[in-house]
Amino acid sequence: MTESSSAWPNAARTSGSAPRPTPTAGCTATQRSDRTDVSDGGAGRSSPNVDRAFDEPFMSFDASGKVIDGPLATDRPHSIKGFGYYRLKWWKMESWLGVNQVWYTGTPISTYVSVWGAPVFVAGRGKFADIAPDPATGSWVLKGARDMRTTSYSQSDLNFVHEMHVSQDNDNLKLGFEVNVSNLLNQRSPTFVEQNLIRSGSINRPRLADGSPDYKALLTGYDYLANANATNKIFDSREGLTTASRTRALSASR
Repeated sequence: MTESSSAWPNAARTSGSAPRPTPTAGCTATQRSDRTDVSDGGAGRSSPNVDRAFDEPFMSFDASGKVIDGPLATDRPHSIKGFGYYRLKWWKMESWLGVNQVWYTGTPISTYVSVWGAPVFVAGRGKFADIAPDPATGSWVLKGARDMRTTSYSQSDLNFVHEMHVSQDNDNLKLGFEVNVSNLLNQRSPTFVEQNLIRSGSINRPRLADGSPDYKALLTGYDYLANANATNKIFDSREGLTTASRTRALSASR
């Protein structure tokens, strides 16, 4: 089965639902890849009518003053899913062997920087800002911004179920056990790619002469590179690198 879907922002929603790929314990493989994003504080909002969009108005604009638009972090334009089972009856027992395969296109990578504690996509959603520190001075240098996605996500799962009759009088009374191997081939598809520019902390907000925030600059454009360099912020060299991936998992039950 093939699917095609896109996720683009339309309006602010309740319980902040702009997602990002992040590995979270207790989630399925797909949920680990489709979690909440930095614009929602890295976790879903637990109450209705609570949305990160109302924390700071400048979060709706990039560093050039443009309204943030583009694909959401769960955008996977194409996906292929397939599964099959083989059933074998022998003696007074029955076995099932199943295989499940999924393949998804990668998710967008959106470079962001924390501005006074609020994450801002510096070039908009789905744009990777190619930044590297100058070897001589250590200052941040922008080489350009481009569309970028994670590598594709692929996973193969194996399921085995075995049942046996334990009563001659009751045919429905059976004893069985089941084994599931998730990511059988240990394909290590990426579940999280670092997108933050700063190792820790935030850049300072533009300010007016009296020290109050300069919201006009925040909404119309500011030089985040100059801001970071002026305050000697440490560039996170992991930007654009995979920092978490899907690994093999085994479960059994009876």
